[in-house]
Amino acid sequence: MVSDKLIIPECYLDTNLIETLIPPVSKYNYQKSCSKVAGVMHEDYKDSFALGIIDNDKVKLKYFNEFNPVSPIEQGSMVLLKHSNRPHYIIKYIRQWKDSFWPTLLLLMWI
Repeated sequence: MVSDKLIIPECYLDTNLIETLIPPVSKYNYQKSCSKVAGVMHEDYKDSFALGIIDNDKVKLKYFNEFNPVSPIEQGSMVLLKHSNRPHYIIKYIRQWKDSFWPTLLLLMWI
């Protein structure tokens, strides 16, 4: 079983969605920004599975350059990324939340 702390949503909307779809045993590892999600994944969980859920920020973080697309969903509204060397995954929103709700729901149900 994957620990709730290994699922790292960036914002309240991401957290609420994942908590609704997959209720945590305790609580997910909510972080307030993409940079904090990257920091937690890179430093705290460097050798273990981690799933970050982020939006498409204007500032591009160096750590996320180490990820490659696994599967584009719904014509580019979001993408699943995997780290090149670590068991880290990112669900990244490309469009606004309202445009990505149903594809996000389907992807999270698949995970």
